[in-house]
Amino acid sequence: MNSYITHYDIHVYFEKDTPSEQEAVDLQRKLHQIFPNIRLYPPCRDPVGPHPVGMWEGHLVSEKEFS
Repeated sequence: MNSYITHYDIHVYFEKDTPSEQEAVDLQRKLHQIFPNIRLYPPCRDPVGPHPVGMWEGHLVSEKEFS
């Protein structure tokens, strides 16, 4: 990363109380198992800020997270 970019965001969107919500949670769990050093945040089931539906977020800060 360069001096202007401090991290990259991951946003995974889902519709609350639908199969897509469980798929998003399963994806987050799997990502954490494979890459335990990635910062993952709890799912927000309702719209928040500019996000129109439920979502969870992750931050990629450095290459070390992928080891």
